[in-house]
Amino acid sequence: MADRRFYEIGGGRGGTLTPGLVKLTGQVLLGASGAIATSAGAIDCEGFTIAKTGGETGRYTLTLEDKYAKFRGGSVSILGADDAAYSNTAGRDYFWRNDNVTAGGAAKTVDLQFVDGATSADAEVPNNLTLYIELTLVNSGLS
Repeated sequence: MADRRFYEIGGGRGGTLTPGLVKLTGQVLLGASGAIATSAGAIDCEGFTIAKTGGETGRYTLTLEDKYAKFRGGSVSILGADDAAYSNTAGRDYFWRNDNVTAGGAAKTVDLQFVDGATSADAEVPNNLTLYIELTLVNSGLS
């Protein structure tokens, strides 16, 4: 075991060398053409909201409810429909864009961009998927 002082991640879910590390999680149901479903319970996010970014292919803007000192990344898991085949030309790969969290901006946003697995071009995700999102941030009061 490492001989260092590890800080608990918000709620005691593990250790980190960074004090004030916070994890936010969410679940989002997508319909056709990457649109966020409008049914009850389609969005279940803790500490942030998500919206399809207008005019951008395969992009979603996440807006944090609180201010944080740093955006440390995030992960996305995709749950597909039963027995559906998905090609690598659909937006299954992703990366993060437009970090307005670390910059200290009032916007408190970061964008999630999906891309074509073959060409890395911006692409819509396949229809009728569920996204599970985890964000890692540093609490503004403890950095």
